[in-house]
Amino acid sequence: MSVGGVSVGDHDVVRPALEAAGVTLDFWRVAIKPGKPLAVGRAELSRSGVVHVIGLPGNPASASLTFILFGVPLLRALQGDAAPLPPRVIVRAAGALRRQPGRAEFLRARLEISSGELVARIAANQASGAVTSFAEAEALVLVPADQERIDEGDRLEAIRLAEI
Repeated sequence: MSVGGVSVGDHDVVRPALEAAGVTLDFWRVAIKPGKPLAVGRAELSRSGVVHVIGLPGNPASASLTFILFGVPLLRALQGDAAPLPPRVIVRAAGALRRQPGRAEFLRARLEISSGELVARIAANQASGAVTSFAEAEALVLVPADQERIDEGDRLEAIRLAEI
């Protein structure tokens, strides 16, 4: 696994290095925020079989998120887990938010119970370098790529970090 080298820019050195090492890339970028740069591939080794490769982005929140979404399920699947993806729950949004559509976004949030329902309070700092909002997060709330806004009380899918 590579952490911190994958980029979408012209100065990325990881992709050519992986290809030179015989890695076949299954995909290079994903339409999620944070975490657009991501390398997933494999190399065939004559004696050992297949080696799986994941190249994570450099920003801490991006690296953490992409490892949760891609690395953990890969490790679980390799161990024989029949349901390797993290389970999702439905939460209600506490507060409103406007955003640029185009990529699915995973927002870091704290959870609470209100009127018997799970409520997600979105962290103010969602920057991909913000380690504090990730450290304090209890869930990742999924906003679909085409959704421009979240309104108070909207129902959204979330991944509880304690269940990963």
